[in-house]
Amino acid sequence: MKLSLELKQILDNSMAGVYIVDRERRIVYWNESAERISGRSREEMVGKYCFESGLDHIDLEGHQLYTSL
Repeated sequence: MKLSLELKQILDNSMAGVYIVDRERRIVYWNESAERISGRSREEMVGKYCFESGLDHIDLEGHQLYTSL
Protein backbone atom coordinates (compact mmCIF):
# COMPACT_ATOMS: atom_id res chain seq x y z
CA MET A 1 0.00 0.00 0.00
CA LYS A 2 1.42 3.36 -1.02
CA LEU A 3 0.17 6.60 0.52
CA SER A 4 0.06 9.74 -1.57
CA LEU A 5 2.62 12.35 -0.57
CA GLU A 6 -0.14 14.75 0.49
CA LEU A 7 -1.90 12.18 2.70
CA LYS A 8 1.40 11.07 4.23
CA GLN A 9 2.27 14.68 5.11
CA ILE A 10 -1.13 15.19 6.74
CA LEU A 11 -0.84 11.99 8.77
CA ASP A 12 2.80 12.62 9.67
CA ASN A 13 1.84 16.00 11.13
CA SER A 14 -1.30 14.86 12.92
CA MET A 15 -1.46 15.17 16.70
CA ALA A 16 -3.57 11.99 16.70
CA GLY A 17 -1.91 8.61 16.74
CA VAL A 18 -2.65 7.04 13.37
CA TYR A 19 -1.85 3.66 11.97
CA ILE A 20 -3.04 1.95 8.81
CA VAL A 21 -3.37 -1.77 8.17
CA ASP A 22 -3.71 -3.70 4.94
CA ARG A 23 -6.43 -6.25 4.18
CA GLU A 24 -4.54 -8.89 6.11
CA ARG A 25 -4.41 -6.59 9.17
CA ARG A 26 -0.66 -6.03 8.84
CA ILE A 27 0.47 -2.57 9.94
CA VAL A 28 1.72 -0.61 6.92
CA TYR A 29 1.88 2.89 8.43
CA TRP A 30 2.55 4.19 11.96
CA ASN A 31 2.89 7.93 12.55
CA GLU A 32 5.06 9.83 15.00
CA SER A 33 2.12 10.57 17.31
CA ALA A 34 1.39 6.83 17.48
CA GLU A 35 5.02 6.39 18.52
CA ARG A 36 4.70 9.03 21.23
CA ILE A 37 1.38 7.73 22.56
CA SER A 38 2.25 4.03 22.50
CA GLY A 39 5.97 4.18 23.22
CA ARG A 40 6.55 1.90 20.22
CA SER A 41 8.65 2.94 17.27
CA ARG A 42 7.58 2.85 13.64
CA GLU A 43 10.35 0.34 12.95
CA GLU A 44 9.03 -1.92 15.70
CA MET A 45 5.41 -1.86 14.48
CA VAL A 46 5.34 -1.62 10.68
CA GLY A 47 5.15 -5.08 9.13
CA LYS A 48 3.55 -6.76 12.14
CA TYR A 49 0.03 -8.10 12.23
CA CYS A 50 -2.24 -6.29 14.69
CA PHE A 51 -2.73 -9.42 16.79
CA GLU A 52 1.01 -9.96 17.19
CA SER A 53 1.85 -6.33 17.89
CA GLY A 54 0.07 -6.05 21.23
CA LEU A 55 -2.72 -3.87 19.88
CA ASP A 56 -6.04 -4.78 21.45
CA HIS A 57 -8.98 -4.25 19.13
CA ILE A 58 -12.41 -4.64 20.65
CA ASP A 59 -15.92 -4.19 19.31
CA LEU A 60 -18.65 -2.11 20.94
CA GLU A 61 -19.57 -5.01 23.22
CA GLY A 62 -15.99 -5.41 24.44
CA HIS A 63 -15.24 -8.61 22.50
CA GLN A 64 -11.65 -8.91 21.33
CA LEU A 65 -11.18 -8.87 17.57
CA TYR A 66 -8.40 -10.23 15.38
CA THR A 67 -6.61 -12.59 17.70
CA SER A 68 -5.10 -14.41 14.70
CA LEU A 69 -5.27 -14.56 10.90
